[in-house]
Amino acid sequence: MVDDSVIDDSVTWPTMDRIRDASGLRHEIGPGQLFFSMTDPKGVITAANSVFVQMARFSRPELIGSPHSIIRHPDMPAAAFRLMWDEIQQGRPFCCYVDNLAADGSTYTVFATVTPTAEGYLSVRVRPLRDDLLERARSLYRPTRQVERAARQHGVNRRGAAGVGLDKLQELLNEAGLPNYDEFQWEALLAEVEARRDLPGGLETRPHASGPLAAMLICCHTLSAELRRWSSHQAAIQQMAHSISEAIPHLLDAASSAIATATVLQQARPRGVERSGALAFLASRLTQMSSITNELVRHLLVLRQSCRDTRSWVALAELHTAALGQFVVEILDQGQTDQARSAVEELCQVLDDDFTFVSELSEENAVYAGTMTHELQRVHALIADHREAVNQVKQELDLPAAGQPDRLVPQITDQLTAVADALRLIEHLGRESTTISTPLDTHTAEFQIAHLLEVMDSLP
Repeated sequence: MVDDSVIDDSVTWPTMDRIRDASGLRHEIGPGQLFFSMTDPKGVITAANSVFVQMARFSRPELIGSPHSIIRHPDMPAAAFRLMWDEIQQGRPFCCYVDNLAADGSTYTVFATVTPTAEGYLSVRVRPLRDDLLERARSLYRPTRQVERAARQHGVNRRGAAGVGLDKLQELLNEAGLPNYDEFQWEALLAEVEARRDLPGGLETRPHASGPLAAMLICCHTLSAELRRWSSHQAAIQQMAHSISEAIPHLLDAASSAIATATVLQQARPRGVERSGALAFLASRLTQMSSITNELVRHLLVLRQSCRDTRSWVALAELHTAALGQFVVEILDQGQTDQARSAVEELCQVLDDDFTFVSELSEENAVYAGTMTHELQRVHALIADHREAVNQVKQELDLPAAGQPDRLVPQITDQLTAVADALRLIEHLGRESTTISTPLDTHTAEFQIAHLLEVMDSLP
């Protein structure tokens, strides 16, 4: 995925103008296959597993030491790579669907993640399992590539054409209702990793193996299970926040209508008839409840974003764990080399960074969840007052008070019932949220990571 021909005009490696032609033939990655490559900061390949060699159809010596753009496909927009470099050079991971070009001119399609490392970049690729998202990506790529080619034909240089493509890509994202590419890439990452969980088989085992590599493989299996548990935990919190968010508009709409009706009832009383204290009290409580609920909405948005960020990093860590596990299996089967040992060390370090970051995100997430729970408690504290006010209003409305428009009495009764129903739902969801809005238990993962690093140091 890494292609520094987009950002460095001094590079003489293959560019989008000097790339091989695509033959029109395709070859597919196995559904459960996963492969990775590592590059230095300039995008030169330093390590790769055997699946990458198989898919690229170059020999390993041809790949190692070559720029990653050696597999660049002419139909891929430069804007995608420009966007990638903007992200990874700021230390952030990047994900996208990519068509790659093998040595024989055939095309293979991957879902790729690119993560900055201490030594350069790690790219993990899998077969796309979500055809709907792949097609969405292609619907962005095709017109973007067209405007880039048109710009090149009008004398615009590669960097300028990538900029034109980036503008077009943003335009297409906006038309699709997406504020930026981030929204799409994290949606795709979560969807692809979740789809992989449903595949049969999973990470291979080598029960008869022994030594440090066998211990590493066991660690990978344990970490994979922990990551799935973490993802489920965050998904439950995110879903709870979503359910509460969906219930709140019903509460606010019902409260707003009730306030308006109560105000009309107050004003409808003729001169000399005492204004209803119960109606004023109810309107005050409903207004206060609406204000607190609006504040709750803000906290829910923060919590949902935090859950998504945490789940995205958990998904990325799942891919990195699978990459390490599969590479360990490959080494156990084929033997270890100095290059393989270096790649294992880098993969282990990436995993250590992943789990550290996920743990930090989880702690932040627990704080946001706690804030949400506190705001829910404030809403619940008003429920008793609301019920008292409703009872007073109903008692008063039952009396034959002069000047009371008959049509408004059943109307406000229905509105108050709607408020009560929405409050009960939010109250129920709030009680459920307290059982799941707890920090992740990271002790098992921390132990496994520590053991993984310890075993890594003992590799021959």
